[in-house]
Amino acid sequence: MTLTYHFGEDGLLCWYRYYYKSSASGKAARIRYIAWFCASFLGGAALAAFYYPWWVITLAAFAFGVLVSLLAPVAFDQHVEQQLRRSASDPTVRGSFGEHRLTLSDEGLREVTPAIESLAKWQSVTDVVVDNGHIYVRLASGQAAVINRLSYSGAIAFEQIPQVIHEYRQKHAVS
Repeated sequence: MTLTYHFGEDGLLCWYRYYYKSSASGKAARIRYIAWFCASFLGGAALAAFYYPWWVITLAAFAFGVLVSLLAPVAFDQHVEQQLRRSASDPTVRGSFGEHRLTLSDEGLREVTPAIESLAKWQSVTDVVVDNGHIYVRLASGQAAVINRLSYSGAIAFEQIPQVIHEYRQKHAVS
């Protein structure tokens, strides 16, 4: 059974965003950044309150610290988005954009792209995730096949893909 879809920068960015937000290291980095950011600004407000004992300055310093701390998640997400876009615009990565064919068989997942042809055994498929109009077929190597609902065509409905892959994985599970 062959699934055909277009893979481009938008699909890659969706995968990067999903992976970064769902991975333990991505979540930890986000928490560290936000905590450091908040502690820095609130610490600065505490120093201002210590050096300037007027209640108006203390109130203004803490209000500013809280406001900036509330903006920390947005600032972090924008920084990550810039990094992801920079990675996606790399010419070596762009060479893999175009039509992709993913063939499901007893042998495994065979992916044919403009840049490479690969075979992943069913044992290396770690997860199948449906998120925001995409299906991510995650492999043990950290890679994923990213199937976009808008560009997908195949013998089965887009919604059935995870179930079919799950059936293949169960059929070929290592005992």
